Amino acid sequence: MKVNRQQNKKSGQALVEFTVAMISILVLTAGLLQMSTLAAKRAEVMVNARRDAALRASADMGNDVDVISDAEYIRDWYPGSDNAQYTYDDVLTHGDQIAFEMTLVDKSAPDTTGWETITKTQSRIGRLRATPQPVTCFGLVKGSDRKNVEIIPAVRDLLYKADSLTVRADVYMTWRKGIY
Repeated sequence: MKVNRQQNKKSGQALVEFTVAMISILVLTAGLLQMSTLAAKRAEVMVNARRDAALRASADMGNDVDVISDAEYIRDWYPGSDNAQYTYDDVLTHGDQIAFEMTLVDKSAPDTTGWETITKTQSRIGRLRATPQPVTCFGLVKGSDRKNVEIIPAVRDLLYKADSLTVRADVYMTWRKGIY
């Protein structure tokens, strides 16, 4: 009986293709499972940070309310070592109070007479030009939360060499006491 050698060479190809397909399906399934876990944890962290900020925003002064009294002036952000924007390792360029007042505060009224009108209202915004720390006029409170998400073994071994990721959220709200 004559054996077709060409057919024997192709019979192993199906096994290789099947193995590659199974590994691809495993990687895609593990990646989707990990992404859904991260998305669920991010939603949980955002809700917790929002709840924390809302409780602080509606509390009376002195009852665990820490209104932000100092802030860094930020001129710009640049991508960090991963060259991706809006990631944890981005680098900021410091700004200053004078640039803040010239580019934002002064332009929020059409002219100096507009600022005279705003100042007469005796509101926090009316004090914006005169205070050395303008952030105190906004009465911001901060809520935050962070959680660790375990990386599933398939993703850890095939895609991302870490045991866990930290998901963090910071929420700023305006302190409501004294505004109404």
